[in-house]
Amino acid sequence: MEEFNGASSGGEPEYGAIFMSNNSTRKECLSRKLFGLPIGLGGFVKHVKAGMMLFLFEFEKRELHGVFQACSDGAINIEPNAFRSSGKQFPAQVLGIHFLLVFVFTKFVSNICLIPFS
Repeated sequence: MEEFNGASSGGEPEYGAIFMSNNSTRKECLSRKLFGLPIGLGGFVKHVKAGMMLFLFEFEKRELHGVFQACSDGAINIEPNAFRSSGKQFPAQVLGIHFLLVFVFTKFVSNICLIPFS
């Protein structure tokens, strides 16, 4: 199996990731430039490396937002107080989201299957 290095030989990210949000956490993600997931997905988030392409799926409206680029590697509790207003914790985080291209997809099939890489 090929070792994950986060970038192809051309220097562009080889992989990307989709983060989930609701309307409230989407607003916080964009204002803080921070994406977060529950601690159970910490292993997944730690595979996110600076430069990777990221997307944000807002599940209430079924909208996919992007394209974003990670400006940091994924880690745990980069901003421990983030997302407190949601009443939930999302300590597996990527900081410094950089907007590469703004788009919103609203047409999706009824089910989206997200499989984290290992």
